[in-house]
Amino acid sequence: MSLVTPRCVWQITREYAGLAEAGGVKNVVCSLSEVLASKGIKVSVVIPFYGFMKSLNALNDIRYLFSGEIESGGEKYKTGFYKKIINSVEIILVDSEVFLEKNGVYTYTEEDELQNPENIRGTGFKDEALVDVIHQKAVVLYQNLSGERPDIIQCHDGCTAFIPALFHYDKNPGEEKCSFIVTIHNAGPGYLHTVKGVEKATVLTGLPEEVIKKGSVKDVVYPYLVSIPYCNFSTVSPWYGKELRKRHNPYSREISKFFFKKRVAVTGILNGLDYSRYVPGNKEISLLPFSFSPQNSDFDGKYKCRDYLLNLISSPERDSLIPSGIKCFGSMEKSQDSVYFVYHGRIAYQKGLDNLIKIVPGVVRKNAGARFIIVGQGDSTLENENIKLAEKFPGKFVYFKGYERGFVRLVLAAGDFLILPSRFEPCGLEDLIGKIYGTIPIASASGGLNKIKDGKSGFLVKNYKSWRSFAGKMLSCAKWMKGNPEDVKKMMKYSSIEVFEEYSWNTIVTDCYLPYYSEILKKRGETSVSDLHKTYR
Repeated sequence: MSLVTPRCVWQITREYAGLAEAGGVKNVVCSLSEVLASKGIKVSVVIPFYGFMKSLNALNDIRYLFSGEIESGGEKYKTGFYKKIINSVEIILVDSEVFLEKNGVYTYTEEDELQNPENIRGTGFKDEALVDVIHQKAVVLYQNLSGERPDIIQCHDGCTAFIPALFHYDKNPGEEKCSFIVTIHNAGPGYLHTVKGVEKATVLTGLPEEVIKKGSVKDVVYPYLVSIPYCNFSTVSPWYGKELRKRHNPYSREISKFFFKKRVAVTGILNGLDYSRYVPGNKEISLLPFSFSPQNSDFDGKYKCRDYLLNLISSPERDSLIPSGIKCFGSMEKSQDSVYFVYHGRIAYQKGLDNLIKIVPGVVRKNAGARFIIVGQGDSTLENENIKLAEKFPGKFVYFKGYERGFVRLVLAAGDFLILPSRFEPCGLEDLIGKIYGTIPIASASGGLNKIKDGKSGFLVKNYKSWRSFAGKMLSCAKWMKGNPEDVKKMMKYSSIEVFEEYSWNTIVTDCYLPYYSEILKKRGETSVSDLHKTYR
């Protein structure tokens, strides 16, 4: 069957790699956009022009387009639009006072907290709802001022999910010639971008009160639920798509209940990974001190990276050797029997870091060679628990608090196993990155982590809600590694090749996204919005 290829696609996002970085969404939107553009599709990314972006070299020669006004909550906000082409992708920057004052993408930074102790680092902006709405209304304004009619507008996460409804009720409707996709990257607590109060949401968005009410539960308005009649839903793995439609899902609560009740279809498409951004055989790309190639069974540089990291940890000058913004807690002893378990990512409840804190003591007691290296930041309580573990297990546990891309990759390359005890995981990119660097994942059989082929490209813990089960799997994997060195190398090689061949963005776009876009475009017009409203009552 022939594909209907979109002529023009807009990606609406709050983050984008190299410009505004927060979570995994930045890489997804960037890679998806660049691959679509490489196939001759015009791609525009509409993103806020945050204050911290003003000094980026990548934006030195941006071009001013035009400006207009946005009304929200009874106030008017002057909004300008700038344009920059990066790797054949048109970046549309939305300039407004609500973005100019932001030093972070979603949360306050350490700088913000120093300036005002009430703006606590890591917490969401007090005017989060306004920031979301101004960005979304700006997309409608841009369409009106530019006159462009994209075939598809893809909205990423809850912070952009009002857009399909905003277009439908706009006085100059651009929706008549385009289809909408709302992509759910994470529907867990803290990621929903809800608005407290039907009245507040109505005033902010300008949408009819009855529309807002249909997307509210106990006077809390959920943008995803508001958008149901106006869009197609996708998410970042088939497994997470199924989880989102379960009646009882503790990690997506009202969304899952609503989707189950209304029988909302959710298409799961796995995120890809751009291998070319990580190549371990090229130090300029990998940012590692030594090169190696798991695909070619060349692991010498991997273990040199480990020695480099261990020497850094033991150095009296380590605080000056590690990147700025990272603090090191703990020490590490080398031994012939050592097995290195590493973790990188957010220090968060979702990621199972509270279970990891329980796992460490038992594993260390039962395997004297067990070593843990953790790098990341997030929940301050969990961060402090990691610091306590570093004190409790000298020589066996090190915690690096903070983030720096090259340093995270060094920790990954130094590991034997990458531990991912997530409670829920929509897709997961950490396992793919670990495989590129020959570090075998041990992961919860949750959501997108189910893409790991158990016993072939890593190990899955079925009863992952039990920290004891996870600890048992880690101990058995450590024993397997010591007793089967050749099998370990085969798995490391297979896993790296798997990422390159099966999870490249070109493969994902060709095999999944283009057919998905085609299906949506072919169906457009078959079902009217009024018909959707009938099923939504």
